[in-house]
Amino acid sequence: MQKFEYCTELTWKLGKVLLEWKFGTTVTFPKGVYRELYISQCINDELCQNLFQTLNDRNKMIHVYKEEMFLFVIESIDNHKHTFFRLIEIFRTFK
Repeated sequence: MQKFEYCTELTWKLGKVLLEWKFGTTVTFPKGVYRELYISQCINDELCQNLFQTLNDRNKMIHVYKEEMFLFVIESIDNHKHTFFRLIEIFRTFK
């Protein structure tokens, strides 16, 4: 689970750096970063919604200590992994 939390943090922070570097946009919170990436047409609506879900699941894991929530997020890990990989591929296109 810690790897999932680390990946979630690194992903939005990398998006933050990309926005600052490529567009001169400063955003200081995760959902705002993903929203700006969508507005800037770096990501599509589906990927944006998947990234929001990733953040929501990460927040559930951090703030809720119930086994049911843990199991729910574990079942979604493959979807989140796919979302991270899609975003990384998009980030690689920027030079």
